[in-house]
Formats: sequence, C-alpha cells, structure tokens
Amino acid sequence: AWVAILILALFTHPLLDLFTIYGTQLLAPFSAARFEISGVSIIDPIYTVILLAAMALRGLPRLWNYAQHLASAGLILTTAYLFYGWYLNTQAVALAEAQLDTQQVAYGKVEAFTTIFQPFLRRIVVTEGDKTRVGFVSTFSPQPIIWDCRKNIAQEDMAAILLTEPAQ
Repeated sequence: AWVAILILALFTHPLLDLFTIYGTQLLAPFSAARFEISGVSIIDPIYTVILLAAMALRGLPRLWNYAQHLASAGLILTTAYLFYGWYLNTQAVALAEAQLDTQQVAYGKVEAFTTIFQPFLRRIVVTEGDKTRVGFVSTFSPQPIIWDCRKNIAQEDMAAILLTEPAQ
C-alpha cells in the first residue's frame, strides 16, 4: 500500500504543479523547459479543503473501513477541480478575445492567470504590438474588462536594464 501511495504521489504532484502559474519542469533533468496550465493559484483554499476533508474523515474510527474510498474520492475531486480551473482559464481568454474583437483591437497573445483565493477571477494579459494590456475578468459574472495599457520597454533598453547589478 505504501509503495502504491508513493508511486501515485510521484505522478499526482507534478500534475498539481503543472496546473499552477509557475508550472513545473516535467522533463528535468534533461531540459529546463517549464510547462504550465494556469488553472489554480499556488495557494488554493478549495483544493486544500478537499484534501483536508478526506484526511479528517479518515481519522474518524467508524470510517476506517472506507479510508481507500475516501482517498480515491479526494483524489478524483481535486483532479476534477484542476481541470475545472483550466476550463475557467479558457473561458476567461475567450471572454477577453471576444471583447477585443468587438472593440476591433489588433492583438497578439492573450493569456489568463489565476488570482489568489478567487477561482473565478482571472488576470488577463494581452500583447498588442508595442503595448501590453492588463485587465481582470470574472468567469462567474462577466463584465466588460477595464484595461490598463502600458507601452513596452524597447528591446535595447531592456537588455541594458538586465545587465545592471540589481537586475542580476
């Protein structure tokens, strides 16, 4: 049983890391490439509560015979929650793209990122030529996104900044 738990942990922990905005190096040590699907924040109370509930219920003597079922249910629920977070991210991107299309904005890459303690609120980052747009959208109650637009730093200036001691 312990070997099965350890093997399961070896596969599920990288899956959890994959679904955070920081991602994980799935191919380490062969590659430093990071893979990420912004589905849940690093600290997600819903995910944590599901795991704690499964563990707490296991501690009740009359449920000891159902420990394997409780662990399986916790694993299924937390995995489903990760994929639901991924779905929310795709919805946030779709909402942002629809608004940008309606406003006839020529944009490049649209990315959505989780916010801490708020699974339905996503930060949207849009590259748009020499500008970057940042806004927030709720997938629970969508409203028009209020964008904060900033001009990007020129490549030469960024290279000079990265050579300074504070940047290093």
